[in-house]
Amino acid sequence: AGAYAVYADFSAMKWCIVPWLQTMKELRVWGLVPVPFTVFLMVSLFSTFLQTFTIQGNASFMVSAALNNDEMLNKWVFLWSESMFKFLPSSTWRQVLTPRSLAITLWIFSIGQLLLPLFKGVPWRGESKGSRTSTADTASDSAPPTRVSSSSRRSMASSADRAPYSLLGDAGEEPQQHHHEFVTVWGKLVYEYLEVLGFLPHKSTYRESVAMLSLASGLRLIGSISLSYPAQRIQEIIQFKQGYCLQADRGSDLESASQGWEMRSLEEFEKLAKPHLLRVQFIMFFKLALQMNLQITFIIIF
Repeated sequence: AGAYAVYADFSAMKWCIVPWLQTMKELRVWGLVPVPFTVFLMVSLFSTFLQTFTIQGNASFMVSAALNNDEMLNKWVFLWSESMFKFLPSSTWRQVLTPRSLAITLWIFSIGQLLLPLFKGVPWRGESKGSRTSTADTASDSAPPTRVSSSSRRSMASSADRAPYSLLGDAGEEPQQHHHEFVTVWGKLVYEYLEVLGFLPHKSTYRESVAMLSLASGLRLIGSISLSYPAQRIQEIIQFKQGYCLQADRGSDLESASQGWEMRSLEEFEKLAKPHLLRVQFIMFFKLALQMNLQITFIIIF
């Protein structure tokens, strides 16, 4: 499994290594020491191997707890009966919260670090990806794709005539822009059922999808892009004031402008923080706070 994870990590990296290196220009290990690419590659692949070993260790712990449940059950009941939870009846630890049930439950919770990124990173079936569309349809990352009627399109185009720059083209023309946003499984679920509860539908990009899935599966080489690339892009946007692409005249191509560089930097920061926040939440709560404490309890018993 470790060898296959290393192979998968290296194979996935081949698709984006050239633009990534052109943007980064300098590689650092743990964000501190500049190193050659060969050293960075070896360290990242070795980290992938260790992360795969950790994932297998969690599954092995669950199996071991299930097999040795009867052997440690008496000591398990005594330990919890003398703890701060001694007000609960002993049948709770002997029949409900047994070593087997807790280990399996926490392992299932830890699987959420893979299932949730899958829901948030995999496109919804039938969703068009990479199609040319108007900027009005792709201006917001937080809403599902919507159709703009011809009357609305004409009204927006007429209102744009009064401004020196317009984000919209002519009523019958589409801006020359190729977008890479798509509605995910989670976005479709929120749009159909959970929006009434306050959840916001979100359209993902391929870069966000790769970042979430690589971190969830332990692929450290391809996962390094999720931190280094957005950080470099934020620096470039702030330094060169790279705003949105605007259309100066009707029928002309989109041109780069400085308007909106602050918002672009904030959007890049959101793309940087979102997958890492999700991963930290799962690691801190399910793995360190719960699963690690359960492992320490088993060590004390044995």
